[in-house]
Amino acid sequence: MNFFKSTKGKFVSLLFLLFIWFLISQKFSPYILGFLTTTLMYIGIAQAWNVIGLTGKISFGHAAFFGIGSYITVILYLRYGIHNLLILFIISGLVSGLFAVIVGYPFLRLRGPYFAIGTLGLANVVYILAIAFKNLTNGASGISIPISSFVSKSPLVYYNVILGIVYLQILLYILLLNSKMGIALKTIRDDEEAALAVGVNTTFYKVIAFGISAFLTGVIGSFYALYITYINPMTVFSSSISLGAVAMSIFGGIGTVEGPIIGGIILLSVSEVFRSYMTNISLLVYGATMIIAMLFFPKGIIGVIDKMRKKGRRNHESVND
Repeated sequence: MNFFKSTKGKFVSLLFLLFIWFLISQKFSPYILGFLTTTLMYIGIAQAWNVIGLTGKISFGHAAFFGIGSYITVILYLRYGIHNLLILFIISGLVSGLFAVIVGYPFLRLRGPYFAIGTLGLANVVYILAIAFKNLTNGASGISIPISSFVSKSPLVYYNVILGIVYLQILLYILLLNSKMGIALKTIRDDEEAALAVGVNTTFYKVIAFGISAFLTGVIGSFYALYITYINPMTVFSSSISLGAVAMSIFGGIGTVEGPIIGGIILLSVSEVFRSYMTNISLLVYGATMIIAMLFFPKGIIGVIDKMRKKGRRNHESVND
């Protein structure tokens, strides 16, 4: 019953906030809608990354799953004539998730920084393969999508679609946190050896979490391909995608629902403000953010807020006593 109440409360709160935000956003200018669409995409990637982040693993390779989702969508769209958004999202996500499960079994056996380095190398390998298989991906030249029933719609259409995708991702994450799997993942994060000792199949849970994380990232990649209408290996396998997901989650708070949302909004806003002064400002922002967060507030903004809340509660109780 406690599970139902806590989950239901979060669902209702999220639904209410989404409805209010949906009503407000319908009057925004195309520029603002474009910025919010990009912000929501990165929030979606960060929220997807947060699933594997629950285990305490740091992945720098999520650009691989994003790029796979993008290319699968374009290939299905152009070669097989599949234009249904739901089918494109699901298939692209499934292919990304399956790839993560296959490579995840050996990769997730790596401990500490070796896993992070391994996933970074994985993203680079997939990037090179995308250039090499020219018959499938058109190499470094990239692929364009012609005008269709979805492509070249108004900015509001794209915005509403990505808003719905991110909302569903957040709902899924809330369910995951309160599930048996979520508890297992957090146990692995706190002490993997202890989790093994009490009978938790750590490898199984980590691989499934990696697959779910990749699936959600692949869906965002699928949307991106339809939104931009042109992709190439340099853009969809960019290191800024992986670094952005990590930075937003760390800055906001790994393992929390609100962390990637807060981190995404703040970091993308800062990058947008200073973008005219430096072309690669986003990489600088992400790198500096991770260093500052790890040094001064390793639990992110949400951790700082919780700490202040507990301190205020203790002060209030001491005054009452």
